[in-house]
Amino acid sequence: MGQVTTKFTGFENKSGTNDNGAWKLTKFQAEDGKKYQTFDDDIREQGKAFEESGEEVTVVFEVQKRGQNTNNVIESLEAALSVGSSAGSGAASAATAAASPVIYRIAAFDVAIKFGEFMVQSGQLDALDFSGVVRIADMIVAYGEGSLAAGDPDDITPPGEGGEVVPD
Repeated sequence: MGQVTTKFTGFENKSGTNDNGAWKLTKFQAEDGKKYQTFDDDIREQGKAFEESGEEVTVVFEVQKRGQNTNNVIESLEAALSVGSSAGSGAASAATAAASPVIYRIAAFDVAIKFGEFMVQSGQLDALDFSGVVRIADMIVAYGEGSLAAGDPDDITPPGEGGEVVPD
């Protein structure tokens, strides 16, 4: 596995059919000229959001060799934190959310998953019950979106305390 923090400067799609059915490949070009590819629809949409916003992205990838070809296959994408910022920084979160709601959602789910891992390790959450982590992520997203809409985090009611979580 490899990992790199970069910006996507473009992408290209290829599609076709084979014996297994229809396929769609997306190759993202990084600022250093390297290409990273995926067949995964969710990763494709995340990558497009990063490319549109110009935000830095941390790409986790696997190098796969097939004959003479070497491909960098994307395993996951995460919003990259700027030097000197922290995951808990409200200003950084608000700036990221204003730049791209999709990136904010990715970052919120990343935080919730890390929190869920901590809860499982400490024995406070059943490892097989992922619904708690999803609920936490939904609350982070709803609270953040409400904060952005209200202009002040203190002006909104968090979910579970009379606030509403509106599904997409």
